[in-house]
Amino acid sequence: MANMLEKELDEYTNSLVDAYSRLKKRIRPDYAGRVRDFTKWRAAGEKLLKLKLNPYAYIQFVFDIMLRNHPDVYVDMVLSHKMIDSFLEKQPELNEKARLMFRLQAEDLKGKVSNGYTLREVLLDEYNGYQSVFRFATAWSEGLTDIAEKYRNSAERALLFEPIWRELLKPWLPKELQ
Repeated sequence: MANMLEKELDEYTNSLVDAYSRLKKRIRPDYAGRVRDFTKWRAAGEKLLKLKLNPYAYIQFVFDIMLRNHPDVYVDMVLSHKMIDSFLEKQPELNEKARLMFRLQAEDLKGKVSNGYTLREVLLDEYNGYQSVFRFATAWSEGLTDIAEKYRNSAERALLFEPIWRELLKPWLPKELQ
């Protein structure tokens, strides 16, 4: 039993490190991705795992918050207990914001289609403010595979880093992404 818990903690901690490395490389392409002190990551991973928090969503939250006032995101920022507590506090608000965004996009899409625009035109309009994950799921569910493939990579990233979208769009996603 203990070995199974250790393995789960290791996998969870590796997911935290992976999420950090992916986002860090987006702001610092020269980032090597080496972890210097795995024990710090493991301690934070243990706390986050006990709280059943998605490691990718947590790291995305930290980057969103820290990059507002800092040019970079450092490991100590990610692993701070204050940041974990802040994530816990903000999580319901963030999920509600995503739900609202989904409803607004769906209503806007429905309105545009009922006003004579084709679904293809609406989904390919880069100025309508739709998120890539919404475009992907809608296109996939309607058999517009060329459009779905255009947005697939960014949609997969959104589903990984913002798991609320998986919940909201599940009926319209391909099985392997549900």
